[in-house]
Amino acid sequence: MALIAVAVLLGGCVRSEEAGDEPAGQAPGTAESEAPESRFMLALRRVPAPRGDLWIEFGDVQRLGELADSDPGGAWDDDVRHLGLGALAPRAHLTAGLGLDVRAAELAIASGGGSERAGALLGGQDADAVYAAARAQGWEGETALSRDEDPAEPMTTALGHLIALQDDVIYTAAGVEPSWDSVEDLAAEDPEIRAYAACLGEVAAAVIAGDVAVGVRPDNAGVPVTLMCTSSPDPDELAASLPSAVEGTSRVIEPGTPYSRRVAPPDTEILDQGMVRAAMRHRPGTGAGWIFTLLRARDLPGTVQYRGEN
Repeated sequence: MALIAVAVLLGGCVRSEEAGDEPAGQAPGTAESEAPESRFMLALRRVPAPRGDLWIEFGDVQRLGELADSDPGGAWDDDVRHLGLGALAPRAHLTAGLGLDVRAAELAIASGGGSERAGALLGGQDADAVYAAARAQGWEGETALSRDEDPAEPMTTALGHLIALQDDVIYTAAGVEPSWDSVEDLAAEDPEIRAYAACLGEVAAAVIAGDVAVGVRPDNAGVPVTLMCTSSPDPDELAASLPSAVEGTSRVIEPGTPYSRRVAPPDTEILDQGMVRAAMRHRPGTGAGWIFTLLRARDLPGTVQYRGEN
């Protein structure tokens, strides 16, 4: 059974620093020596690296809400807003019963799948309200609340353990037991995951899945820009192949039509350790969730696809 050291997971804050607080994502008592981390990287400090299939999803809830509100019915007003909720997504209408406020969160992140899944809502939560609501529904414990799975209670099929501290909530499935004295490697410390997160940068939403990572961010005009990152033993060949891959045809979105109907030709860049990044600006009418639909359908431009089970 995996263990999460909650003291580590909740040791930083996503919010702006207050006087006397340690910088977000920084261990207490250490000096800040690097540039500020992306909000995605900060969220990766709250969940363990998956032990099975590599699957991590992230949503900057605050930013996604702002983008959707700025253009109602536009490119950002689609299903991209569920990213980061993991197992909570199909049960979002039930989360208020546990005192959770999904829309008030600043960031959401989910890691792994099945009995190994873990996740966090960072910011915007009321610890007292969460503990009161959960205990009223039969959850037991002091800092870490737990409840056995009960088919009559849909939330227990998604959550096995629940911890709230200040305005963050960490939740895990039954196979990942929170602990105050045993440290599981965090996703942010895994070299492969860090490389993907660094490649994606400051994104509004992202998924790291197997051998590929995809994300979306707004450009200066608010237009979605899709990012796709993968590593290769021959990054030059991979980078050179991506423009023609985008001219290939999709099986899922307007089957038989080229991806280039949805996005502009990719700007490619070769980063460290063979990592290749492609950035594709969306054409009018292409929603922000375009790349995530292709990822789940194993229909990304090119030969690299997600092969896992999430």
